[in-house]
Amino acid sequence: MFYWLANKPHVGKVAFQDPSYPVFRNVKDYGATGKCHASFSPALSSNADCEFYTGGGVRDDTDAINRAITAPGNRCGGGNATFGRFCESSTVTPALVYFPPGTYLVSRPLIMYYGSQIVGDAVNPPIIKVQANYTVGQLGLAVFDSLPYIPAGSGNQWHANQNNFFRQLRNFIIDMTGAPLNTAGIHWQVAQATSMQNIVINMVPKDVLNNKQQGINMENGSGGFFSNMVITGGAIGAYLGNQQFTTRAIRFDGCTTAIKMNFDWVWLFTQLTIVNCDVGIDMTNGGVANQVVGSLVLIDSNIAATQGILTAYIPGYSSPQAAGTLVIERVDFTASPTAISAAGGTAARTILAGGQFVELWAQGNAWTTAGQALNGQVFNGTSCVYQNSSQTAYTAQETTIQRALAPIPRPSNLVDSTGAYVYRVKPQYEELSWADNFISAKAFGLIGDGAADESVAMQNLFNTAASQGKIVYFDKGAYVVTTTINVPKDLKITGELLSIIMCRGPYFQDEFNPKVMWKIGNPGEVGTVELSDLMFETQGPCAGAIMIEWNIKAVGPALAGMWDAHWRIGGTAGTNLQQNTCVKTPAVPIAPGHPKLSACIGAFLLLHVTKEADGYFENTWGWVADHELDMDDREQIYIFNKA
Repeated sequence: MFYWLANKPHVGKVAFQDPSYPVFRNVKDYGATGKCHASFSPALSSNADCEFYTGGGVRDDTDAINRAITAPGNRCGGGNATFGRFCESSTVTPALVYFPPGTYLVSRPLIMYYGSQIVGDAVNPPIIKVQANYTVGQLGLAVFDSLPYIPAGSGNQWHANQNNFFRQLRNFIIDMTGAPLNTAGIHWQVAQATSMQNIVINMVPKDVLNNKQQGINMENGSGGFFSNMVITGGAIGAYLGNQQFTTRAIRFDGCTTAIKMNFDWVWLFTQLTIVNCDVGIDMTNGGVANQVVGSLVLIDSNIAATQGILTAYIPGYSSPQAAGTLVIERVDFTASPTAISAAGGTAARTILAGGQFVELWAQGNAWTTAGQALNGQVFNGTSCVYQNSSQTAYTAQETTIQRALAPIPRPSNLVDSTGAYVYRVKPQYEELSWADNFISAKAFGLIGDGAADESVAMQNLFNTAASQGKIVYFDKGAYVVTTTINVPKDLKITGELLSIIMCRGPYFQDEFNPKVMWKIGNPGEVGTVELSDLMFETQGPCAGAIMIEWNIKAVGPALAGMWDAHWRIGGTAGTNLQQNTCVKTPAVPIAPGHPKLSACIGAFLLLHVTKEADGYFENTWGWVADHELDMDDREQIYIFNKA
């Protein structure tokens, strides 16, 4: 079976870009071979399983892969010590880089320019084989690098980490078992609208002397999501730092430390499996007096490690006061001698014993009714007054806790037969064929140029696909509508490189009579709707636009949902809501009657989930832009939402 992505017509275009700009790139079209089999050993001088140059030597695919990513030469990235960054951000130079099945030898980092989706075959994921002569050289820290440092650039990078948006990496096996012992698999220093999925990272066994390999390296960033990964061996499975992040369904096997937290504001882990590791999660960075891990939430997980979780937190003493928060809900520590320890090593003080299933346990700041402190709680002297529904006044005091709590019941429609929350990986439809199961928007007659009114054609496309039971595929483009589009129940819609759906015109401009752009099902309907890899925008001020109205009630848990689907209002090419009109003017107050209050109102509401509806929404980001992404200078801007 072949993955449909490789076998469809590639007709996607960036709407606000030269139409000759290549959206889809197959690495083999740029010279990569992928012909070195997994049995290849870099230690051998020859190997019958690998393709050789005419002059001898193993075929290295590094340059060819990087050519596929960088073509045609005007992509957003780069920098030097003299001029700094060459390109802060761009939404008009994206690329979908596809790897057919095979084994690709690499000897240097593969650099992911801004807006790159690097996608391996979903049916037969390709292997990235890291050679023994691998070196990071002048550019890049890892086999896949999402944000390079500028050489001799005093720590500066190609982009601001908080604005490193719009990236995907999925369907790969990264083989580092023959790589140098200081190699990192993925440098994933990203922000919102980013994801990784279906990736295996195999490293040198943890007991190998001087092993410093890391599966994932992430210093910082501003939000994101990754899921469905397996990481084996190495010194650190994942070195993680970010402002806010969600991670799901990751398995660590045989790492010295599965997860080392560098810093965060809040990080949610769910469906973690950690086995055969010395340490499960280390959140001690900064020590007691300068904790840099803000909050960590761990649910529906299994940790089987010599030491489950290491924490530096001490109730009443740790600083900053709110840092070091840890919440554990339904986590199995049965195979861990200790669940939570106060420090690492053989002298670690046990905070929570292992050998048990933990329903709910927490440490950190909390609020409790004055005088109701329990053992293990320390009051900090802060208080406030609150009232309950009967208007009885209470005084609440701030407290620090480190203890078990009473389990919180979960609604039955959100859990599976084991009591865990229901989860569902983003569909890639890899079991389906293109010819039999998809309808291309452009093949159906839509244009996607960001100018034409596609309302009638889009509605006809949806009706046809629903009647035939086919998946709608929006080839890369920007599709504009001027009226409400009804999305029938049971329809599945996916895009290419975050295909853009835009609304414009007077129909969407009355804030006192708001109108829906995409109406998902009708109120009371039960069914399945799936949206993925899409971007919803407005073109010009649309004070009355409700971007998505979600009416569908899923026929079963997580059977109606959105994955990697986002709202981006203003700040980008084609929106007519950019810095030339909506630049921020802090010295000039925006008072009633100011022209920007009408010229820069992006939308009324991004998402309305109606009363009887439900949905599974994973890695969806709603952004009313606070800064420009495409015009020179990338200034801060004013964009307003009415609701």
